[in-house]
Amino acid sequence: MAKTSKRTDMLHHLISYMNINGFSDLRMDDIIRIAHASRTTVYRYFSSKDDVMIAVITEYCDFIDDLQLPTANNDQTAMLIGLNELIKAQLLFESSLSRRFRQELATEYPQLSSTLNTAIEKFDQQQRQFYTHGQTLKLFNQANPTLWLLADHEMIPTLLDEHYLVTHSLSARQALIDYVNFKYQQVVRPEYQGQLSVRDLDPTISKLLQSRF
Repeated sequence: MAKTSKRTDMLHHLISYMNINGFSDLRMDDIIRIAHASRTTVYRYFSSKDDVMIAVITEYCDFIDDLQLPTANNDQTAMLIGLNELIKAQLLFESSLSRRFRQELATEYPQLSSTLNTAIEKFDQQQRQFYTHGQTLKLFNQANPTLWLLADHEMIPTLLDEHYLVTHSLSARQALIDYVNFKYQQVVRPEYQGQLSVRDLDPTISKLLQSRF
């Protein structure tokens, strides 16, 4: 158990660093330093940088699989609660994966990039099914759910980009709160919007901001 915990701890240090700084120029000596572990410990789990990257992508795919997505059903209240759960999952996912990381992965490890993209597409498809069911119940607006997902993929990472926030004099917390309220307006028919509250997402927003800033 302790070994698994140490390996996971090292991967989390590496993932956090790679998302901010990239990984193209990393050597094993750099990886040992970033992992906050001894050379012996790192090589016990990873014999090369390629091994590290395989483990990182496996960790990402497991993380995506473990995200709790709501189940579509015919109860309107449950569906609205489920929408907040879906937004929560999307916030956690988008905050964990930077554009820089994905771009470098596609260039240097195309096969791993394809594996990650497959997991992301599965995640997106589950969300599309939820949105489509909400539309059939006339809870959600009649728009293309793929565009709602595109907005999430583009907007959430941007609102967590420190340079963007400083340039536009924004606080990350308020920007995310405003985005969630905007999402409610995008997705939910006006007569049901009053049943939703961004306050329900406060713990999630606090958690992801603590991990990034």
